[in-house]
Amino acid sequence: MTVTLPSCANFFFQNRIEIANGRIHRNDAMSYELPEAHPLKTSNGWYLGRRMTVHVRPNGPARFIIEHGGPDGIGWFDTP
Repeated sequence: MTVTLPSCANFFFQNRIEIANGRIHRNDAMSYELPEAHPLKTSNGWYLGRRMTVHVRPNGPARFIIEHGGPDGIGWFDTP
């Protein structure tokens, strides 16, 4: 799934993250690509940018729930 946020927003992870070559490896089933990510000059944090690709590789049945800001609220899809 690839997501681009509007110019007034950016991504944020609440937990401490480690970025290597613009990627975050969460576990064997999920990783993130952040092509605009770079370290902040004024702190130990990171600017993550507005573009992110999430790679999801479930090893069994899974349901993905996506919360939309629109009037229908929530959408989902299942994998076998």
